[in-house]
Amino acid sequence: MQLKSRQYTIAIVGINRECAAVLSSIVETQAAKIIRILNSETEDVAELKKYPQLDIIVNTTNDIEILQRLKKLNLEHVDIISGLSARILFSTGRSGLIASNMTEDKNKLLNSLHEIREAIYLSRNRDELLKLVLNVAIRSSKADSGSIMLLDAKKRTLHIEIADGLNSDIVAMTKQKVGKGIAGTVAKTGNPLLLNGPANRDVYATGPERNDISSSICAPLKIAGEIAGVLCINSKASDRMFSEPDLRYVQNLADFSADIIKAAGEYEKVANVSFSLSLLDNARDIFSLKYSFDERLNLLLLKMVNAYKAEICNYYDYDRDKKVFMAKASSSFNIKLIKGKRLKLNEFFSKQVVVTQKPVMQCIPDGSGFNKKWYIAHPVKLDGSITGLMFLHIISAREEMKEEMSVLEKISEMIS
Repeated sequence: MQLKSRQYTIAIVGINRECAAVLSSIVETQAAKIIRILNSETEDVAELKKYPQLDIIVNTTNDIEILQRLKKLNLEHVDIISGLSARILFSTGRSGLIASNMTEDKNKLLNSLHEIREAIYLSRNRDELLKLVLNVAIRSSKADSGSIMLLDAKKRTLHIEIADGLNSDIVAMTKQKVGKGIAGTVAKTGNPLLLNGPANRDVYATGPERNDISSSICAPLKIAGEIAGVLCINSKASDRMFSEPDLRYVQNLADFSADIIKAAGEYEKVANVSFSLSLLDNARDIFSLKYSFDERLNLLLLKMVNAYKAEICNYYDYDRDKKVFMAKASSSFNIKLIKGKRLKLNEFFSKQVVVTQKPVMQCIPDGSGFNKKWYIAHPVKLDGSITGLMFLHIISAREEMKEEMSVLEKISEMIS
């Protein structure tokens, strides 16, 4: 969300310390007006539909269910942000907006960002902090739009992770090869670029010229000396041309973004291991229950689906004589509809699993944006021979499923 120079109407959800902190930030600014404080424990968030003039909802709770309820309201043109976002957005003086040519204000903002980074658990707020860094870069530089692009090291391409002021179609379709275009050149050289006026297409191998952009800055995100992405901001106004001080400032914000990505990545590795161990412990507990084997299987599959937020998880017995997999248990409550039936996608999965004697994984585009459909089939073996199959279907934007594959392998061993 990008703040313009007007007053915003705000509702705060939650009565807690964070609510008090947000209040203290907002009452000092002329950029916002609070029209409702809602106690999410005793009041229905649907009450917010009564305020058509609402611009921003500040959710100060840590309750995922509350956030989901707010999103289901489908309030058009209303941003839902956290208390953290609100405190940064409205912490820059009485106007709530930064004077772009005041170096001391920019330094204060950079310092406050670093203080917040040290005070919170970054891993849980990576996307939010990246959005805030981009928002800060745009509004404090009086830019019109911007984006944070991350690098796919294998494909050597950049994709837009977070954007503000850009058309959604542009965000979804933009893929920039390293070495091509402004962002691709910055990703290749590791050096920031400041452009005033049209880019030299021969030098930067750019695509169609953007005549609506008067000035732009693109700075690299570096982690341990390696390029992780780029931070870009653009100005359409001919009277707002970026300068060298702006370039240095945006590079500082890019360095901050890289720190966020690094910290989140390091945490994710630890969190994935911890999550997997916990899930395996749960699986062992389920197998130790004094229920029938089929009941324990169903409980296990339900646990798998809930843990991974998967679409479905099934277990199939292998009929060696007919060389087909037959449905035995499922996370679905409609197991009776599929029990005893042959595995769907039989031609691909059953053949590949039987021939290779190894797990099979397939990933195809979901057709609804960045998400992908993941299909994972893992054989269950006894004395080296296949006796069954674990099948997991997940829809996710993730690029790999290493942890899921590892857990499926261990659970397959438990089943055997």
